[in-house]
This record gives sequence, C-alpha cells and structure tokens, in this order.
Amino acid sequence: MTQVKKRVIAVSGCKGGVGKTVVAVNLALALTKLSQRVVLMDGNLSVPDVEFTLGLDEEVKRDQLSSEFVFSGFSQEEISSQQKVLLEGPSGVRVYTPDADGEWQDNIQIIKAVELIQGMDDLASDLDTLIIDTAPGLAPDNVTLIQAATEVMVVINQEDVSVVDAVRQIRLLYQVFNVHQFYIVVNLVSSRRGGAKQFEKLQQYLKDDKQIVLSYLGAIPYDKAVSEAAFKQSALLSVNNDCRAARAFHRIGHQLSKLPVPEPKGRIEFFLPGRIKERI
Repeated sequence: MTQVKKRVIAVSGCKGGVGKTVVAVNLALALTKLSQRVVLMDGNLSVPDVEFTLGLDEEVKRDQLSSEFVFSGFSQEEISSQQKVLLEGPSGVRVYTPDADGEWQDNIQIIKAVELIQGMDDLASDLDTLIIDTAPGLAPDNVTLIQAATEVMVVINQEDVSVVDAVRQIRLLYQVFNVHQFYIVVNLVSSRRGGAKQFEKLQQYLKDDKQIVLSYLGAIPYDKAVSEAAFKQSALLSVNNDCRAARAFHRIGHQLSKLPVPEPKGRIEFFLPGRIKERI
C-alpha cells in the first residue's frame, strides 16, 4: 500500500566524489521494490548526471517520455517542454531532470530552485517518495533544494575530508534553515566498523551542537559490482540485486520505509500545501 504522506529525501554531500548519485539511484530502486511509487530527481541544476548514470540517452528519452506530469501555472508551450523531462527509469522508478536540454548552466539563481520546489506540487498524487540527487558544495540554490526536503541524508566516505565537509554542510543547514535531523550513510567502506568509525568522527565534530540530531543508517561496502554497473550505465540493483552493496541498499531502504515522515517545518518545502492539509 502506498503512503499518504509524501517523503522527500535529499541525498547530499558537500564533498564531490562520495557517491551521492549511486546512493540516490539505488535507494530509489530499493524503495520501489517495497511497493513505493518513487520519483528520482536530478537536483544538480548546473551539471545533471542522473540520466547519464542510468543510460537514459536521447533515444530513450524519445521512447519513454511520460505524459502524466503537468505543472500548474505554465503556458501550454512551457508545459510541453516540461513534460519532456519525466522519464521512465529502471524497475518503475521515474526520473525527473529539471534541465530538459542537458546543458551545463552557470549562475543558477535561488528563485529557480524555489520555482522548481513549488512546481512539483502537481506530481504529489503520483508518488509516495521523491528522492533528490543534489549537487556537491554549498551553493545557495543547492542548499535551498536540500532544506526543502522532509529528510536530509548526508553521504560521506572513508576520507576524513568528507567528514569535515559534512560538518560544514550540516551546520549551515541548521544555522540558516533550522534543519535539526540528519541521516548519515557512509559509502565505499572496507568494513562495517570502518563506517561506524567515520560516523563517530562526525559525532565528535558536532558534539557541542546539542540541537543537531544525527542518525546512522549504515554503510555501503566497497564492491566491484558497483563499478561494473556504472560501466554499463545501469543501477546496481538492476544488474546485481544480491551483492554486498545491494544488500546494504536494501537494508537502508527498509529502515527509511519504517520511519515516520516529519511534520512540516514552516519553511519552503516540497508538497507543502498537501503536507499542511494532512497535518490539519
């Protein structure tokens, strides 16, 4: 059964190269296998790469466009253009990329991120979970997208610099947007203990920030099956659903599916009108 409340998970990480896209893509598939209707959004507004990761090239776009997605408040020409960016991905996951042309963009404005957040309202009835693969770094438009999610997942790896950068991101989201709760995933670990140690380092850095709550969802082991899937431009769970990394994604998906969706926070959020109505 699909859930009433809409879950929006921003998969983030201040440092590039920690594997955010791999985590976002395979988490989307893991939740789909739990009978959730999932939309995967490419939140990297300047350099989108989810389509490339999944091999959704121009021919696939032409063949698999979804005609169900219509934004409110747009002209017919704009609606026609926007319909071209909701694609059918693997295992029933739908992929939304705001950049229809797939071209690099410079100087993304915060207002574009806000319009994107508000424009998603018409999709609410067609999904249970929206997963956003965000951009690395702390650009204002990227932080705006992250704080608009119901839950923020921070991905780090075994490099200490990824922990330091995560501390910067978490503190910024807390101080500027009053985001308190963060889920932590440690990617590319050599052992479960290695993942736990990185989480402990993160806790130590933030021990004086008493209002920040860190919840450890687990670690994704280094697995050659991940790179093999990437070489094929496929999601890991599509080509190898029972390797070590795949099992870790399934565990994290199960954990998330059991957690309650947080109440609205009173800031700009995805699907806010519906969330306020549900609360009332």
